[in-house]
Amino acid sequence: MGTGAVSKIADGLSLSGPAVGQDAALPPTYLFDGVAVGQSGDIYVSGGGKNVI
Repeated sequence: MGTGAVSKIADGLSLSGPAVGQDAALPPTYLFDGVAVGQSGDIYVSGGGKNVI
């Protein structure tokens, strides 16, 4: 997408919320939400809120 166009491919995913009141108790990587794109173009999303990939 060299044009800079943006396309929404997912919406309403159950990802982690903020660690309210847990900032000192949990390391920043305790709940991890992330996005990765493979060489094939497949998109992977992880969410700690519902333990999903």
